[in-house]
Amino acid sequence: MPRYSGRAPGHVRNAFQDAIDAFFEWNSGEAEPRVEFADREIKISAVCSLVWNCTDILPMHCRNTLGYCDIEPRARTYAAAARALKLRVKEELELDDISKPVPIHGGTTSSGCPHGDG
Repeated sequence: MPRYSGRAPGHVRNAFQDAIDAFFEWNSGEAEPRVEFADREIKISAVCSLVWNCTDILPMHCRNTLGYCDIEPRARTYAAAARALKLRVKEELELDDISKPVPIHGGTTSSGCPHGDG
């Protein structure tokens, strides 16, 4: 799949926004979420790769969702958010492999994100 530098097409940015939402809804112990892109479903980590070098500014509602999950990108771009989210996905998958935690009350923490510390 191509990586977009500079400005990414709208359908690519939308897929990344969907990936953020899918991460928010992801419960521990489940397989990595997938989102629709180009008439197929791809893992959210693959969507991160699509915007790896995208300098477009990530919308505030997406930054807020990442914040609810204790993900703080170094900048406000899609690229920075993609790097932070992909790292967090990797950490979650490794954690699931090690501990296999059981979700409590639908899998969410008090912060509202299944992956938050609160």
